Amino acid sequence: MQEESERKRSRLGIIVSLFLLRGPLGLTMLWKSEAFDRREKIALTVTVAVYSLVLVAAFYFAARLISRSFTL
Repeated sequence: MQEESERKRSRLGIIVSLFLLRGPLGLTMLWKSEAFDRREKIALTVTVAVYSLVLVAAFYFAARLISRSFTL
């Protein structure tokens, strides 16, 4: 029972780290973890990749809007 609780905390820590702290740089930690099975690792990898691309696109468009407002 204690092992299951530690596994849940480990899973939560890795997910928080992936989405809030490390992004795609944390994928190595995900793949080395034994807290997830292969399907979950693949799904999380795809999700982190899409999430990262959306963030990059959002920053790009925000920077364009800001630069346009200063040139007018």
